[in-house]
Amino acid sequence: MKLDHEGRRETFPLGTPNQTAAAARARDIHPLLAFHKILAALRKATASSMRRRCRDRRRGSERRLCQTVGRTQNVRSGLQTKPGDFDGLFSEYLKAMKSFPVKFPERYWVLSQLPWQSLRGRVEVTSTSEQPPPEFDPTIADYYRRAPEEYRLEQGPFLLEELRTREVIERHARRPPATVLDVGGSAGAYALWLVDAGYTVHLVDPVPRLVAEAQRRSIARSRQLASCRVGEARALDFADQSADFVLLLGPLYHLTEASDRARALSETRRVLKPGGQVFAAAISRWASALDGLSRNLFQDPRFAAIVEQDLRDGQHRNPTERLDYFTTAYFHRPDELRAEVLGAGLILEGLYGLEGPGWLLSDVSARLADPRRRTDLLKVARMLESEPSVLGVSAHLLVVARTPA
Repeated sequence: MKLDHEGRRETFPLGTPNQTAAAARARDIHPLLAFHKILAALRKATASSMRRRCRDRRRGSERRLCQTVGRTQNVRSGLQTKPGDFDGLFSEYLKAMKSFPVKFPERYWVLSQLPWQSLRGRVEVTSTSEQPPPEFDPTIADYYRRAPEEYRLEQGPFLLEELRTREVIERHARRPPATVLDVGGSAGAYALWLVDAGYTVHLVDPVPRLVAEAQRRSIARSRQLASCRVGEARALDFADQSADFVLLLGPLYHLTEASDRARALSETRRVLKPGGQVFAAAISRWASALDGLSRNLFQDPRFAAIVEQDLRDGQHRNPTERLDYFTTAYFHRPDELRAEVLGAGLILEGLYGLEGPGWLLSDVSARLADPRRRTDLLKVARMLESEPSVLGVSAHLLVVARTPA
């Protein structure tokens, strides 16, 4: 597999399979994802400092030793080092690492499994001992500890989910400058997008690993998050009437009791300014049944049993080892979501089915990559987004509401 400094594509391999697997087993994460995160974090951490140190010395292309793979490669490093002069390069690297204010979560730091042992003991590593909030369901916490949620929106039908979510937010949200709370913001996919658009954004998520990833991504950008913290939707650590709008793109479906969802919506109303908006996502009651049909999952009787419960009472549970069967959640009917929002004293502006039927297509990624077929997918999603008879065909529902002015 080949990945770049942004974590997508590289010009040399990321270590041997044995090293990768050993590192992953030590931290219970996917082998390729382990190296992906390590290298992305290290490269981003050093990029800014290395550029500052070497801005007056960028001359040509030197040959540096790539210790992560144990071989050399021609790169434009900008360092005044002789071919094979690893000591000079490594010294610069250590200085850059120590001067860069990045906190790396302990579970990503598997240096003991990497071939560059000389780093051990020479770079200060800050491990995160922070735990999820006490009220956060441990089953859900374990799922997000193991599942690569930070990359979910980059593939398959989730690409369509992100496009349509952004579209609805752009349609309704007040223009910047404005203060936004992204509650359940994961690794910052929407928060960082809004930061780039000129908003002041505070990110909150109950999963420390994802909060650390959001911090890492924010630090690497010219515009950064205003704050990034561990927390959850039922107890927001923000002042009354402090936000212009709030994103709840996850909390409502992970709060499986109606009383907890009511608490989250009450907290949202508390922190919103008069006339402030909330964008709250839910998963459709019929999502798992449609997903199973699309991906031929009903051949597994365990999945069939999961779907039966989903349809019966909306309580999604996954007793299997398969991450793609998701985790503990509540799947809404559209009328339930509407009633919960109105019950919180909010004024409904719109209730939308996000993806329409397009998410069920096996080639949705290819269609989105083709301009004409992408237009068709988005057009049909818009045409059906508010039609009550087909709202539940979408995997996700998105409600837009506001507080009284």
